[in-house]
Amino acid sequence: MRAWPLCWLVLLPFALARPAGAASALILPVPARFGDVPAETYDLATGERLGEAFIRLSRQDDGHVRLEGESGIEGGARTRVLAELEPAGDSAGLRLVRQESRSRDPAGNALGVLEIDHRAGQGRCTPPGPAGEPPATRSIALPADDRVVNVPLNLLFQPLVRGDERELRFQILLCGDGPRIVTAVARVAETRAARADGASLVRIQYELSLPKLLSKIVDQWLPHLSFWFDPRDAGAWIGHEMPLYAKGPTVLVIRDGFSPALLRAQP
Repeated sequence: MRAWPLCWLVLLPFALARPAGAASALILPVPARFGDVPAETYDLATGERLGEAFIRLSRQDDGHVRLEGESGIEGGARTRVLAELEPAGDSAGLRLVRQESRSRDPAGNALGVLEIDHRAGQGRCTPPGPAGEPPATRSIALPADDRVVNVPLNLLFQPLVRGDERELRFQILLCGDGPRIVTAVARVAETRAARADGASLVRIQYELSLPKLLSKIVDQWLPHLSFWFDPRDAGAWIGHEMPLYAKGPTVLVIRDGFSPALLRAQP
């Protein structure tokens, strides 16, 4: 079974396809700040530093917003993600245009590409093919109510961080042995003081919302994930816990200035 990249910064599994030329149904908030956010990748169990990481938010000349992120183990496995968003018409928010995730295993071998094209209404999974042969891309139509968010979860979860919503339902594209779209539910799992300087932490956790049989099939590809934010700092992303790729090591990715011990202090 192939290992597939998991994404960040996510209906029903077999919902009807939407018409071509439609757009994402979600309106995401404009980032409070742009620029690079330096971070580090840590071992989940020991807190040992494994390598560098970053999130980069940039505004393009055409008004689009680009989110890039990378995390991994120095000299080993890595995952790189990308999302492009455009101004959502009369709304003050942003609408997703495309998302992408690419990962490499500890030996540097490509693990495939996950792509979501919201304008074309397609999700695509491209596994690494045999040497000298073209890759065999498999596609799936996005649902008519396209709420697929694999990458910019730091933007998607802002209503939870602010306390405006109690839960959020959205969709995720999974690759595994073939593309499928599943529902996920995100909720606030914890709110607590973080540091003496006034920083606080909100932990958002999400899980798949599936029939029991289907849950058993896909749970191996997407375990429960956690994201941390500081609500007193415009909902700034502090870190997240996730596998680098399906069946890969689960790591903590944390922005500079915060320690693994702080995030791992969970009830």
